Amino acid sequence: MGLYNYHLESLPHPLNNKCCFVCNNQMTPYNQNPELDGFQYKCSNCNPNVVIELSGSLLASSLYSKLCDNNNVLKIIKKQIEDTTNERFQLSTSFVSKYIH
Repeated sequence: MGLYNYHLESLPHPLNNKCCFVCNNQMTPYNQNPELDGFQYKCSNCNPNVVIELSGSLLASSLYSKLCDNNNVLKIIKKQIEDTTNERFQLSTSFVSKYIH
């Protein structure tokens, strides 16, 4: 069972306040895959049809805070979420490290 899917208080800011880390608007936890070692949610502002998945390793690393502090990368990710035709958008440490060095 994924730690973050059941313990919202364990999430880093702004997720622990039920806000999307990309746009800071209200998000809805979406526990589609309870075994996933990460956190899943939907954001009606970014794309209401997509489940955004953040890996546990990303949430636990310093890369997450660097990502949240980088508006240029957040804009790129928001655009990718808006444009995706997939049901899920996965963010992992390897995905984010392509943008943040």
